[in-house]
Amino acid sequence: MFANILLSGPCNARCPFCIGKLLDDKKNHHNLDVFPLKHIDTFLQTLIDHDITEISFTWTNTDPLLYHYQSELIFYIRSRIPQAKISLHTNWRLLFQQKDTASLYDRIALSLPSFDETIYRRMMWVSGVPDVKAILQHINLPLKISCIVTQENKDDIASFVQQCYTLWIKRLTFRRLYQDMTHRNEYLDIKRLWWKKIRDFANNPVYDFDGLEITLRTFERSDISCFNLYSNWRISDKYLLNQS
Repeated sequence: MFANILLSGPCNARCPFCIGKLLDDKKNHHNLDVFPLKHIDTFLQTLIDHDITEISFTWTNTDPLLYHYQSELIFYIRSRIPQAKISLHTNWRLLFQQKDTASLYDRIALSLPSFDETIYRRMMWVSGVPDVKAILQHINLPLKISCIVTQENKDDIASFVQQCYTLWIKRLTFRRLYQDMTHRNEYLDIKRLWWKKIRDFANNPVYDFDGLEITLRTFERSDISCFNLYSNWRISDKYLLNQS
């Protein structure tokens, strides 16, 4: 099991597929300037009771690097759970400006739909593809790339994988849009690339491409247990955010 601390507020990207758009407004309560987070002690005690040490700073409709009290919250979590492994799921846009803060995490998941500027701009509604090579050089943390698959980038997958491989990325996850039946076949066609299946993780297939581990995640069939602390202070044990 793992845990998510979900942040909400204005974002520095405008992704039309943002998961926050699936949630009602009551779950998108602005908490970027709140510390301590309400119910954080109850949440952490729940994690202690369930022996959970994997904790992710993530979002419903914003980027965690926009949270004003990252370092304070990280230090507080470690004071309660010294063995905590804290990850950051980010769109990167503030990563270099916050290198010192980023170094406080244990690992980073970078949300990146494409290395192609045109595709990136169509999907994020902002410009500026991350310089992943520079991130790897200057931020010394394990880096996983998470890529949403839509109609915009489905034909770019082979090139995307090759570029991740060239950069020596070790972990890559492709995610299909939640409840998107329109492009299910295109998503499944990804499996026809030159990968070897090595196992399943939480009911999702995991492949190997010469040392690059690639997971194909479908939210609806993922058999994952987690706890979420929502920005409206609610604590939930549901993986699918819109079921909480």
